[in-house]
Amino acid sequence: MIEHLVVIRWKDATPQARRLGILEQLAALRDKLPGIVEYRVGENFSERSQGYHAAITSTFADEASLAAYGSHPLHQQVAGQLKDAADSLIVLDFRPL
Repeated sequence: MIEHLVVIRWKDATPQARRLGILEQLAALRDKLPGIVEYRVGENFSERSQGYHAAITSTFADEASLAAYGSHPLHQQVAGQLKDAADSLIVLDFRPL
């Protein structure tokens, strides 16, 4: 299994409606792309976030599934919107111990 984590800090100028729309598009990917074992998208609610606003956590069957997800046109479309609307992204991929 492969874990994929993305943490998002939105640009101040990105309206809340656009933020939510991007997160909803990301959440919709879970049912459209193969190789996804688990997929969660949500907004931060705590004071511990160091200024980050949202996150995506996902589990993939293997590295090939993660690579296919990353290059898939549906993912590329929403990822482009995300990069445009975000001030900062942290992306981490790991194999659980």
